[in-house]
Amino acid sequence: MSGLQRIRDDLNAEVAAANLPGAVVMLVCNDRPAFAYATGYLDPVTRTPMCLDALFRIYSMTKPLTSVAAMMLVEQGVLALGDRIADHLPEMRGARGETTVLNLLLHASGLTYGTRSQDASIRQAYEEFGLVVNPRDLDPQRLLYGLARVPLLQIPGTSWEYGLSTDLLGLMVESVTGQRLGTWLQQHVFGPLGMVDTAFQVMPAQRRRLAQPFARDPVDGTLIAVPDQTFDAASLPLLDSGGAGAISSAGDYLQFALMLRGGGQHGGVKVLKADTVQCMTRDHISGRLAARIAPGMAAMLSPGYGFGLGFGVRLNDEAAELPGSPGFYFWSGTGGTMFWVDPVLQVAAVFMTQAPGLSRQSYRRWFVRRVYEALESR
Repeated sequence: MSGLQRIRDDLNAEVAAANLPGAVVMLVCNDRPAFAYATGYLDPVTRTPMCLDALFRIYSMTKPLTSVAAMMLVEQGVLALGDRIADHLPEMRGARGETTVLNLLLHASGLTYGTRSQDASIRQAYEEFGLVVNPRDLDPQRLLYGLARVPLLQIPGTSWEYGLSTDLLGLMVESVTGQRLGTWLQQHVFGPLGMVDTAFQVMPAQRRRLAQPFARDPVDGTLIAVPDQTFDAASLPLLDSGGAGAISSAGDYLQFALMLRGGGQHGGVKVLKADTVQCMTRDHISGRLAARIAPGMAAMLSPGYGFGLGFGVRLNDEAAELPGSPGFYFWSGTGGTMFWVDPVLQVAAVFMTQAPGLSRQSYRRWFVRRVYEALESR
């Protein structure tokens, strides 16, 4: 694909202009690896060269991993989509205890991210209970204590609101399995799929491959080295944050994406049933739930996307400003990472960088556009 050279050129230019510390891109089309490229630096201070097996804090790209774990337990009959939170986490009382596993998967629980709320009282309550975007430094009981007491933004089941729903879902996985989320995922997802570098902590032998961000956002100079934007991936977390706490590589996450593209199986390993993947990757919210900020606008500044059970999903209309087939699904992380699958063209794509800040949405849009341009130039 001649268009792939443009991806290289663009990334090299962004690194040279000090807009990106470094990046890794991987792409599979049909059953053939089409592209793998690393550029820039693992660490912009030491200027250690970026490598294809670099490790990245993937933040909200943890959410699809946790959602898959929950749906595996639904297939096994351990959980049901209609189960109330209080059925498995008795700490969650009252109206919030009545919300369901389905509401958590859809981000329709009434929970949000306090720092992103426009309501000052909501922001204050989340701050009071220490409920940050990545609550890895809260023990599970403290997180539950806070989530049981902060005011709900909406009545559960009425509105799509991005936030801590998937962290609560991760706690439900831990409750019904009796294991830490990372341990369960390692045994049932990461290990079987050969995702050798995906976990909630970077081990000593891996630390030299951990990508680091700039100290400040090159767009507006905002300090990046704050808990919501950067965390010590080498330390053992008190909580395996199901919403934002995992570390992975482009190659590992590509295996996960290929499993989804394959209808729940890849490389002879079956993780989910094909019907379950189809259910997870179709829109469940359009015309059913209100949305203060729609999923596509939140992730890529584009209309035309709904939400499934853990994934943003392109709708069957012309509203989306980016290329893609109907059924295109994706998600991304605040560090600048993104993955997507086009089930029609049989493409799975992963973009990894460690660049939290204002530029991340523009890079997601760039990534989608450039890959489709490359596909068209074949």
